[in-house]
Amino acid sequence: MQTNHAEVTVDIIVPARNEEDCIGRCLRSLVGQQGISFQITVVDDGSTDQTRAIAESFPGGRVLSAGELRPGMTGKVNALITGVAGSTAEWLLFTDADTFHYPGSLAASVREAKERKVDLLSYSPEQETNSWWELAVMPLVFADLVRTYSSERINDPADATVAANGQYILVRREVYEALGGHSMLPLNVLEDIELAKIFKA
Repeated sequence: MQTNHAEVTVDIIVPARNEEDCIGRCLRSLVGQQGISFQITVVDDGSTDQTRAIAESFPGGRVLSAGELRPGMTGKVNALITGVAGSTAEWLLFTDADTFHYPGSLAASVREAKERKVDLLSYSPEQETNSWWELAVMPLVFADLVRTYSSERINDPADATVAANGQYILVRREVYEALGGHSMLPLNVLEDIELAKIFKA
């Protein structure tokens, strides 16, 4: 799960807890990324199913156990902190185990972040709808989010409005560490929004 380049450009952090139904698909899509040097780190957050075994079946990557959970901290945030520890990559990508990554998307996202001169880049991925209820409701949910969190306001440094999607957050590691990363977030919060707040402030 690591390219052969000497220097890793992106460390992909995948927190996972009981994700045996989807983590294989996710990792296959990540392993197939091209055009950039990367490493994949899966952090097993105490899974009781086959999540860890599936992750370990992909050669070359790291599979870690989440560290001790602090009172009030969510398991996902704890897993992300564990995954980042010791990373020397230029960029960190936080992505969920139930995501699928199109070929070339990793290199394209890093290129966009550099072109836009931003230290945090987050996408709202296309959502797969597998039921009539999801097909009916999800478009309304995302339309409301777009109205509430317009890209113009989010990208305006003078506007305090922030938004980020925890399914895909790319950050420049040095800036992330300088800001204290996920360890600086308040407890029991939406970690993606709170991380965006720290970066924008």
